Amino acid sequence: MDGITILVVDDNPINIMVAKNLLEKWGYSVDTARDGQEALELFSVYKYQCILMDIHMPNMSGIEASLAIRKIENQENATQIPIIAFTADTFLDERTLVEPKIETKLLKPFQPEELKTLLEILVRS
Repeated sequence: MDGITILVVDDNPINIMVAKNLLEKWGYSVDTARDGQEALELFSVYKYQCILMDIHMPNMSGIEASLAIRKIENQENATQIPIIAFTADTFLDERTLVEPKIETKLLKPFQPEELKTLLEILVRS
């Protein structure tokens, strides 16, 4: 996927490795962050076409990081990039995703085809 870079944010190195390997196999460029703060630092420097954001992380949660990203986008009048909640929390209330405008959630462990379909819809739209 020429020119499409995805940011994977997760505090678990195994989850990062699995997602990164899969996305790179599909032709995406991938950057990774271990928490919301690191994701914000990368977001302020690089352009991404999608973010896979773990919700429960130390230092700064995925919800806090997503809210901060949306605030930056609003201040810059930038187009909102798709954020996918990348979580193992099966009880995550969908209302939690509304304010940070997180498009959808992908439960871990995930099915590769489900991620591929989501990216085709969100990144190509």
